[in-house]
Amino acid sequence: MPQKTLGITILSIGLAISDNLLSGPFPLEYEGNSFSGSIPPSFSSLKSLKELHLSSNNLSSRIPEYLEKLSFLESLNLS
Repeated sequence: MPQKTLGITILSIGLAISDNLLSGPFPLEYEGNSFSGSIPPSFSSLKSLKELHLSSNNLSSRIPEYLEKLSFLESLNLS
C-alpha cells in the first residue's frame, strides 16, 4: 500500500525483468532510490545492458564479477 509523506506518494515495488523480449543495448537507471544491499545476481542475465546507473543508493557490497561479462556494458555508475 502506498505511503504518503509530505504529499508525495511512496511506493514499495519490485521489478521483474525476466522472460521478456528486450533487444538491443539498453540502459537501466535506478539513481537516487535508497536501494540497499547488493546488486542482484539476476542482473547477470541482462546480456544487452549498455548502461547501469545505481548512484545515490545505499548499496553495500563489492562490484559483482558477473558485470565484467556483460559485453555491451559501457557505463557503470555506482557513485
